[in-house]
Amino acid sequence: MRYFLTSLLLLFASAVWAQDEELAPDADVSSDNNTTCNAAVEASVDDDPDSPGGDWCIADGNNTSWIFTLSFPTPTSALDTATDAQAFQLYVRSFDEGQTGEPTIRADVYDGINCADLHESGTETTLTDAGFPAAYTENWTAAGISAAADVCILVECTKTGGSPTTRNSCDIDALEWEVTWAAAAPTPQVIVVQ
Repeated sequence: MRYFLTSLLLLFASAVWAQDEELAPDADVSSDNNTTCNAAVEASVDDDPDSPGGDWCIADGNNTSWIFTLSFPTPTSALDTATDAQAFQLYVRSFDEGQTGEPTIRADVYDGINCADLHESGTETTLTDAGFPAAYTENWTAAGISAAADVCILVECTKTGGSPTTRNSCDIDALEWEVTWAAAAPTPQVIVVQ
């Protein structure tokens, strides 16, 4: 009978790559009265922007700007803090494609108690008639956030155009936070082969 020396192999599990979690907003922090949603924005926009529900928050008119802030539930794992690893996705359109004005929409990241602290300003996106309604993504960086449980989004629509009769505003149908988790460190595994 032959005996084989016991060999020790150290195998390292592959790194667990970042995982995504989609979170709908869970509460209105502050709402504007210039849309049909008024104080009930969260209930209307908590759909998946990839398959929006069609219950639009519609601007009260073409010559109206609006702004609201929503909070999110706590993610189930630690956040990836790499540059632009986090994202908000929104499904939006202009109020009236017949207007010559092309409104802008912006999503800012807030945190802290009652969403009081600006964490990162978003980029203004122009709602062109040709490109919308559509989903668009606002990436942001979680490094320096006070707590994942305190993440909020402030969405601001700015009317644009010349005279009041040609200005245009925004409507919004769906919104979510596409959470990216931090990758777990590799776990060493010891396998004894005899």
